[in-house]
Amino acid sequence: MTLFAYLVPDYKAVLVDNASRHTHNTSMSITVLLEKLKNAVEAEIIAQQADKANLKSLRAIWAERIRQIEDEQAVYRFETAKQVHPSLEDAPVVIDTGETEVPGEVIFALGYEVHVVTADLGESLGACQLLIDLTFILERLHQLLEEQIRSPRHFEMATAEAVFGLREIAGVAGSSDTVSLLRCMREESASVHERPNPEQRAAIQLSAEAPVLFVWGPPGTGKTTTLAWIAEACVRRGESVLLVSNTNVAVDRALTKLLDAVGTDGEWTRRIAQGAILRLGVSELPQLQPLLLGTHMEAHKVGSVTVDRESKGEHGSQRERRRLIEKAQLIACTLAKAATDPYLRERRFDVLLIDEGSMAPLPYVAALSALCRKRVVVGGDFRQLPPISLVQEEEEAQWLNTDIFQQAGVVAPDGMVRHRWNLVALAEQWRMRTPICELVNEPMYEGMLRTPEHLHGEPEECLYLVDTTPLRACSDRTGSYSHFNVASALVCVGLTQRLLTENPLLRVGIVTPYNAQASLIHAMLLDCDLAHEVRVATVHRFQGEERQAIIFDCVDAPPFGWVGQFLRGGSPAEESTRLLNVAVTRAQQQLYLVGDSGYLERKLPSQALLRYILQRIRNEGTVLDGSRLVGVAIDNQRAWRWVSEADFAQMLQQDLREAMRGRGSVTVMEPLLHRDDGEALAVLLLNLLRAGVEVNILHAESVGLHERATALHKAGARLTPLRLPQGRQEYQDWCVFIGRQAVWWGSVVMPYRGAAFLRVASRATMNELQFLRRPRSGA
Repeated sequence: MTLFAYLVPDYKAVLVDNASRHTHNTSMSITVLLEKLKNAVEAEIIAQQADKANLKSLRAIWAERIRQIEDEQAVYRFETAKQVHPSLEDAPVVIDTGETEVPGEVIFALGYEVHVVTADLGESLGACQLLIDLTFILERLHQLLEEQIRSPRHFEMATAEAVFGLREIAGVAGSSDTVSLLRCMREESASVHERPNPEQRAAIQLSAEAPVLFVWGPPGTGKTTTLAWIAEACVRRGESVLLVSNTNVAVDRALTKLLDAVGTDGEWTRRIAQGAILRLGVSELPQLQPLLLGTHMEAHKVGSVTVDRESKGEHGSQRERRRLIEKAQLIACTLAKAATDPYLRERRFDVLLIDEGSMAPLPYVAALSALCRKRVVVGGDFRQLPPISLVQEEEEAQWLNTDIFQQAGVVAPDGMVRHRWNLVALAEQWRMRTPICELVNEPMYEGMLRTPEHLHGEPEECLYLVDTTPLRACSDRTGSYSHFNVASALVCVGLTQRLLTENPLLRVGIVTPYNAQASLIHAMLLDCDLAHEVRVATVHRFQGEERQAIIFDCVDAPPFGWVGQFLRGGSPAEESTRLLNVAVTRAQQQLYLVGDSGYLERKLPSQALLRYILQRIRNEGTVLDGSRLVGVAIDNQRAWRWVSEADFAQMLQQDLREAMRGRGSVTVMEPLLHRDDGEALAVLLLNLLRAGVEVNILHAESVGLHERATALHKAGARLTPLRLPQGRQEYQDWCVFIGRQAVWWGSVVMPYRGAAFLRVASRATMNELQFLRRPRSGA
């Protein structure tokens, strides 16, 4: 029996097939479970407080006001120096401008943008610090779990037991109340996509009776739309609903789908105006403003969209907030907001709907399930990325890195799907063109996905391999072990420029497994004035999004002896395989795989998903020469220049003489002193020292110094050791950092059309290259 056949059969067959119902870990009590989850949250709090890389202080380059709201409040968009994670959303923040500190709340965090609602500070802000309390939300979640352990009778523990598979649940015959279902299926609908398909109909009907329903929604299959239809059906039956997801964007997406489902129904319009549907938090979508709690509070002249902690003590504001939350029939918010809002925690709902449930940390799932009396519906894709945490201890980490599908026994530890009557798989995908979908359909979804032929015409080409082999691109790593590849980054930038030249309206995304590479590409895009046109991020930060064109940068290349762990996975249960699945399935129309194909074919394991994808694209798609795209990037940025060996010494000497006049600092990689022209460079560096310029020499800690480096050290140059990557006998980099003036970046294995060096004089890229080569603790 195929996966599709037993997960999405005829609806009646789904209901009566209980023979192979799986019961998972029924020996554990709910109290023991909650205690373990509470301990895991406590461990995460400790880990975040100890993590040197945590974002308590986040540097913002600039900020602009994007919207004014009532009561002298405003929403600001901050451009950050480093990538941020959506887990920052709903956390309290203090904006430190250097002159004043202003409190606010993070409402959006993704890529290099943070949106904050705070007091109106004018149209724009300069560089500032965002001081974010990362543990505030976790501490409130910890308190909620403690309260549930201490007073279980005040909560719906039976619901949480059912969700986690701690008690058996009987099969059901479905509900005769199909008002919403029949309405959604109206024949007069202009689009087939506006009506539920057979799997979606099964999910809608099962959701009316099943104590717990799992909706498996692979990419583009309408999972959120299905949950919106379920929400509509629940509300029409008079049930109260708590709808949650992991980010504000995801919550807004679900609410938008719900509004699309109800259309222009006059009864719904009246009920929305009365507060029947409530959005906690802040939304930036105009169509959702009538749903905001703050909008209703303002209408009653009681409060503003954000009430800071001091003003929450006002009795009128408290009473009105409590009243609105108590009377709303459907409340939508993030997981974090649901766990932290004191009045929502006091409410009990009939139904809990969790969107993006495969990314929801288990402590949230348990705590919120215990707020619901009747049923829970979880929608997600367990073949995409699971929750992540900083905890290293195995016992606590398993409760934070496991998704609810696996914990409840829907998925076995080896990734195989278990036959369950209360699991519905959505199989008709509307996002990707067929060739893109087929890259993951068989290896990740056992061929169950189908793409409607009438969706849109197939393009002549949609799969591309951008081969960097001709570049002899050199991979490297930072002191924190994140990989980067300068030549590969240039290829991505050049490709982006070409795509946007051909179609300025094309929505492009650049995805990579490594933080360092994402930051480098983002810096290059900033220097090319493209950072606001193109989304670049690691795969973990791209889940839930889509773009017409996706560029996936593999990064890894010689001289690494093996590919990184993010690229090696072959089994659907492996996180690296799920990561690649997410990367590929963000693409709607075009997918560009950037990588050194020769290296990847030699080094990838035989069962690796990336090997399978690489071979299919090579056989079915178009192969592009990456070296030509590097030329596009260089030609479009005057501050970047390839320099030949013949011109290198003269141009570098000119830069160093200018540094002498500016009395800045100069940092060089020690291997440069080994070259034939190393003596001339040593003389120049000695003159810089005599002129009062700081000279720093970066060298491999396990390799002996060249005599020229030793002589410079005796003359006052500082020596900074760098740890060699494993398997490397020497550093391949030939790098010179000249204050704020220029960066020279070369490699013994990266000649390009006779050029050995890349000279960079653009600010963002210079800063990022210096940061990547900066020594770190333990490196």
